[in-house]
Amino acid sequence: MLKNLLSKLQTGEEITLSYIPNQYGEDVRNEVLAFEGGQWRLSYINCHSSQMLGLGTCQCHSHDPYGENIIPRKEAMKLLKNYIAGQEKDEQNRLQEIAWLEQAISETS
Repeated sequence: MLKNLLSKLQTGEEITLSYIPNQYGEDVRNEVLAFEGGQWRLSYINCHSSQMLGLGTCQCHSHDPYGENIIPRKEAMKLLKNYIAGQEKDEQNRLQEIAWLEQAISETS
């Protein structure tokens, strides 16, 4: 999975590391990793009250709803590894729920 993510980054794709729900129940990108011009860029929600993102009432006139930092490779790799671990855990939980449901159905037959 890491190789696939690195390949996407190399071709200019962004990797959304996390989402948060807004007040309308929509998922808003919370952290986004990109690789551009030989630099690792981490974008993140700068204003958790941004009306533009559906998070609150702030008009964000004096600031952007998103901020961004150039980060070192070591930090980017740590973020990607944590992302992969979370994805794997979600998949494991999903498979456990499927197995439980199949077991519950077979026991009630």
